[in-house]
Amino acid sequence: MTRSGPPITFADFVDLALEMSTNSPCQKSKRGAVAFRDRELVAVGWNHRPGGEACDGSEDCRASCRREAVHAEQVLVVSTANLDGADVIHVKSIDGALVASGGPSCGECAKLLRAAAVAAVWLYHADGWRRYPIAEFHRLSIEAGR
Repeated sequence: MTRSGPPITFADFVDLALEMSTNSPCQKSKRGAVAFRDRELVAVGWNHRPGGEACDGSEDCRASCRREAVHAEQVLVVSTANLDGADVIHVKSIDGALVASGGPSCGECAKLLRAAAVAAVWLYHADGWRRYPIAEFHRLSIEAGR
């Protein structure tokens, strides 16, 4: 398959992840993710509750989100059969703008991405983007949960 137009760039994938984050019904923490391999899009996702329930922004809703919501990375895993060797960009947005998402912290997402043979996860920090090879991302996520 031949594709016309300019090559897809990392910035294009970031823009798409930000666009996906705006699909999230969450009032407090809109997250989006894209998986790509060899400059080709593999999958997209955003955080949401199963069944489409809306977030009301309350403290109870936020407290239950970690247990109940489907995370953007989890959507990637369930939406495609082949993430082998793909990189994943994870973003957090406020009013559609990229904000620092902090370090690796979700053991559930980390173990699913590692099991799916993802190569690495990209996170945005105050000083820019950092690529975490999947073994490091997994280890840091598990340590953060202790």
